[in-house]
Amino acid sequence: MKNIVILLSILCLSCQFHAKSSEGEVLADTLSVDMSEPERVQLSPIEAGDFLMKDETAFGEVIELKGENLVPDTFIWRTLQSMMVWKGSKAVVSNNDFRGGSRPFLMFEYPSMRFIRKIGTIGNGPDEFMVTQVVPATDDSLLCYLYEETKDKLYECDFEGNFKPYPYPFDSSIKQGFSTKSDIYNVGKDDFFYVNDSKTGKSIFRSTMNGDSMSVQELYSLQLNPKRKSPFAYIGSFAVNLDRNRMFYAYKYFRILRFMDLEGNDVRTLNFQQTEFDYGSLKIADGLDRNITYYWERPAVTDKYIYILYSGRTPADAVRESSKGNIYIYLEQYDWNGNPIKKYRLDRWGYVYLDEQRNEIIMLSTWDDDPFWRYKFPVE
Repeated sequence: MKNIVILLSILCLSCQFHAKSSEGEVLADTLSVDMSEPERVQLSPIEAGDFLMKDETAFGEVIELKGENLVPDTFIWRTLQSMMVWKGSKAVVSNNDFRGGSRPFLMFEYPSMRFIRKIGTIGNGPDEFMVTQVVPATDDSLLCYLYEETKDKLYECDFEGNFKPYPYPFDSSIKQGFSTKSDIYNVGKDDFFYVNDSKTGKSIFRSTMNGDSMSVQELYSLQLNPKRKSPFAYIGSFAVNLDRNRMFYAYKYFRILRFMDLEGNDVRTLNFQQTEFDYGSLKIADGLDRNITYYWERPAVTDKYIYILYSGRTPADAVRESSKGNIYIYLEQYDWNGNPIKKYRLDRWGYVYLDEQRNEIIMLSTWDDDPFWRYKFPVE
């Protein structure tokens, strides 16, 4: 039923852009990646507006990367709707694989990825977990926050895996038994950004302390067409960089990216969507899979850059290729002003995270029983 709603929302959505061609994009003219600790330099203002983009001119040559499978021990598990946070020598993964015993949270050594322990108990009781996310924490005494979607509840987690309820509850946003919040970012003490359903479909919100309770502010509506208010049409991936005064959103079902300041006043929209929807596919089973090439899962961010996964083909094509052992996904790199930098092709499919100090990508593969893969950025 959910897929039908998404399909109908997409079919009805017509994004109206007074687009101009994009000139002066940054091309990938070198194979080096600057991952060193950056100086805190104020960004130049965003060049606001709507820009039509083309892959062949936006990024230049695609850089292919081959991963190294990390097999640190005999702990076997599969990823599903997984997220990872690491700090220091510890990493925590939230996993929602209902087929296996790898729920709700797993702790690993970092960067060896040796399994340490499970965190939490599966169930519907008090302080038990069913559907989870993991959230980075700015508090140095915490490894991360644990989030339980069916209760819309946040927990503080220390470096030993001990957890306790976060003292201030979020505003409740549970629909049909699940929270509608996604992409939660902690940017300071009692200060959180996230995406949630809204009157216009979906919006970016900021939740901060006001006295002894959390105060919620709607920062920016992610609506593309005022006539279409279904939240399913605007599903996507969000990121925020407080130091750079930037927010980012990638619409999953449209090749559309938005870069903006924290107030949502200056907005740069990159539209890679070049073809109209094939309405003839409505008469075909799973016809949506014939139309959509989509952005996938949460972006990986550094101080200077943002990286977003892009499928590069329809789900139907991806399944056909994977059956032949051809599993890959693209990783697009942008600066925080929305300028394309480079495009990579990774030889696995999964969730990616950037380690600036080690100049590498860590992937949680969705295809392997040993899911950790490491990709080194090439150096000149």
